Amino acid sequence: MKDTKRENGITLIALTITIIVLIIIAGISTYTGISTIKSSKLTKFKQQLEIMQAQVDMLYEKYKKDDGTLNDEEINKIGKDISSYLDTEEVDDIFNQVYSIDSIDSINRDTYRYYDKETIESLDISGIDDEYLVSIHDRLVISINGIESEGTLYRVLYQFPDKERVSNNFERGEVSFLVDTEETSNGWKINISNIKYSKYVGKGDIVYQKKGNTDWTTVITDLKNDRYSFIIKNPGKYNIKIIDAAGVEKTLEISINQLEDKPEVSTETQFTRAYGVIEIEFLSETSYNITTTPNEPNMTSDMKAVYWENGEEKVEGESADFDKNKWYSYIEQTGATTSGGTSRWANAKTSDGSYWVWIPRYAYRIVYFDTEAHRDAYRADNTQTTGIVGYSDARGLVDKDGKTPSDLQEPVTSIGVGENKLRPHPAFETDLNQGGWDTKLEGIWVAKYEVSQSGTTIKSIPGVSSYRSITIGTMYTKGYDYDREKESHMMKNSEWGAVAYLTESKYGRNGTAVTRNSNSNYYTGGTSGATALTNPLQSTTGNEYGIYDTVGGAYEYVAGYIADSSQSYGNPFASTDNTTNNKTNSIKYATVYRMSTSNRDTENYKENINKIFGDGTIETSTSGIGSTSWHSAYSYFVGIYNSNNFPFFVRGGFYGYSDAGSFSFYFGNGDSNGNSGFHVCLAVK
Repeated sequence: MKDTKRENGITLIALTITIIVLIIIAGISTYTGISTIKSSKLTKFKQQLEIMQAQVDMLYEKYKKDDGTLNDEEINKIGKDISSYLDTEEVDDIFNQVYSIDSIDSINRDTYRYYDKETIESLDISGIDDEYLVSIHDRLVISINGIESEGTLYRVLYQFPDKERVSNNFERGEVSFLVDTEETSNGWKINISNIKYSKYVGKGDIVYQKKGNTDWTTVITDLKNDRYSFIIKNPGKYNIKIIDAAGVEKTLEISINQLEDKPEVSTETQFTRAYGVIEIEFLSETSYNITTTPNEPNMTSDMKAVYWENGEEKVEGESADFDKNKWYSYIEQTGATTSGGTSRWANAKTSDGSYWVWIPRYAYRIVYFDTEAHRDAYRADNTQTTGIVGYSDARGLVDKDGKTPSDLQEPVTSIGVGENKLRPHPAFETDLNQGGWDTKLEGIWVAKYEVSQSGTTIKSIPGVSSYRSITIGTMYTKGYDYDREKESHMMKNSEWGAVAYLTESKYGRNGTAVTRNSNSNYYTGGTSGATALTNPLQSTTGNEYGIYDTVGGAYEYVAGYIADSSQSYGNPFASTDNTTNNKTNSIKYATVYRMSTSNRDTENYKENINKIFGDGTIETSTSGIGSTSWHSAYSYFVGIYNSNNFPFFVRGGFYGYSDAGSFSFYFGNGDSNGNSGFHVCLAVK
């Protein structure tokens, strides 16, 4: 006899499961449908921008006169007066989001016209349902409404990762790029970088061939920091060609030979530096005595202590319930800080509204491991010492047995903690060649944000576009002139390292990477109108008490460079040195790195091994020549690169680069560009 009860039960269970599955499938379909709709809208928005941009490019060429100027009389017949349709505040907000310039006050508003649907149709363009601000002079099309996707508000074509904006000063009709080669165990790695396209066009194809062959090979590789790489296994002469979407092309010839001058792997790099833990001990006043309480911040009369409580900012002398006992506490983090941290670094405000963060005097050592797992085990419990391969401490870079593999290391003061030999961080010491000062420091104040422009001076405030499109010399001068009473200065490479090391330690993020400021409009703190509370994971503490914009945002120029008397454009850092104008000498405001005889970036890196400490280059990078630093941050030392001189250090990475990081370092030529900013420090004694 059948068990009908059992059969009915199975049927009911099966029915229930079927209904649940159908609900799940419906949910997935709904989500997928929504995602598809969003993607479709973004694609349509982009396509319409491309159509408008092509039209503006055509109009630019049409109305360009023989002397290079434009026929404004004809240009102004197209479109309408902006002020008749948008108020000044609306226009300012749009310009702030898309313009990489010092101040919107310098925009030539007279070149912009309002293109509504009527205007667009008069140009024989149909199917456009947006409205635009258009400057034929700037060859720029700005969507008035824009479209938001995954947290980014798109208004212009070059905000899309496959588009490139080229200024009108660029020689049109040309493509340019740089090529660098390095020998590997598999052959020769060819790196292509600094690609410039002829117009606002889609990024083009990269192909290469061995000279004499008729066939071309297409480079198929992921774009990384605007650098493409591929491997050539046989020596010889090769042609490399880039053809952009406008059909403009450029070909370079390279010669690949056995590199007889390839540097041998030195004894200094016998153990890996890819996995390390930074240990910090605070030092009392200007001594070498360890203290559990960091030095109290040095304040001036116009500086006020500040902290945050329940989402409210408390300022000394302004907030009635201000409690100085709550001001700061450099707390040891016992776990990862991916969701935030509890360490409260001291913050202060100056009378101009700028925010500053105190980095107290400390000593450090780095313990290196053979694997990531062994590193993490030690960080969780430093009695688990399996896998230690070496150290960076007062002895220099030494192996696990404490042997110094080179006689290059100069002795420094050793801070003993048991058998450990910690190094006082050079930023607080008096060795100028290590990035020190003219006297020992109890600590330094660091601008909480990338600096922004305020009239003729600068500020460190959140939620505004950072100060860019200036040369490194201007950055240096602006930092120096900000406040001479407080010994203000452009942040040095050693000071960047002092911040990065404290961030990596248990008093900061305890090994957790700082979240990148990915705002394409370079807003300090990651958002327009931000406060210290807005994006806490973008700070060095994982909360409102840290320093912002050290990862992403703009590239950060720092006052550190390679000694090179052959620089044709001079050196901005020598101008305020009262003792010498020799730019090969370090001063307290800038550090000179040792240069190899060839001044090649690869050789310069090798030249500074076991000579420079605390800056987050040598100690936290596997090689410094196109490799990665900690947290997968991109690293490349300064010097000659592809026959061009790039002597200045750039730190932190760019808002759009996934391999930006606290330990990222790169090279720059110091020219003015819209992607590079800086931090400022104060040495208040």
